[in-house]
Amino acid sequence: MPPIIHIQSVLIRRLLMVLLAPFLLILILCMRIGRGIMSGLSEFSELFTAVWRGSEKDPPLLPCPFCGGKGIPHGWRTQGGATGPACDNCGATTWSADTWNTRITLTQEQLKSVQRHDDDAE
Repeated sequence: MPPIIHIQSVLIRRLLMVLLAPFLLILILCMRIGRGIMSGLSEFSELFTAVWRGSEKDPPLLPCPFCGGKGIPHGWRTQGGATGPACDNCGATTWSADTWNTRITLTQEQLKSVQRHDDDAE
């Protein structure tokens, strides 16, 4: 028969494990979630900075993608001092000169579809 002290110490250790295991599990989960959030925030921060500011030296603005009007490099400004391009004619805005200058090229099939739609509307 094992000594009583050994039985008591085993019981105490098991009792402590049963009582502390949920807290340790929660602590481990919180640490993993926190680590995931922090890595996600750092990726978001890099993406946000790239989209918000564009490149260090903004390229010259192309005409407005919607109406063809003149683009103003600092057409809008927030209270925090951030600025972005805007159209002088229609008021269109975007976050950076890079996104302003981005154009989507249409395939011949898409152009024909748009022309058919325009013809049907008339």
